[in-house]
Amino acid sequence: MDRLEKRTKKAFIGKVIDLAGGHFKEDELNLLYDVVKYREQYSGLAKSYMINEKGKSPDGKYIRITSVTYTFLGDENHAFVREECNYVGIDGQTGSWKRDYRTAREMLGVIGKIFR
Repeated sequence: MDRLEKRTKKAFIGKVIDLAGGHFKEDELNLLYDVVKYREQYSGLAKSYMINEKGKSPDGKYIRITSVTYTFLGDENHAFVREECNYVGIDGQTGSWKRDYRTAREMLGVIGKIFR
């Protein structure tokens, strides 16, 4: 990929995703370019994972089941990945949290979990 093509792709991606002055490899730029180009078709695409955790706490042993869902969200102005986590412990303790990945580097870190 020559400099002009790289600059053009970065400009296209930068309209929708915060590049945060990052340096990207050619394959990373191509992935981000495709994600931005087809963001409306990919919007809502999600993948969930179940994780069984075992460990020790000050109260003794614990077992926790965690559900993590990664969802790609995009419209004409934005594209990002939302991570939602819900957990239930064997002791009945529950919790949840959400996180949005909005910069290009953050998205590259988790986008493979959706498109595998």
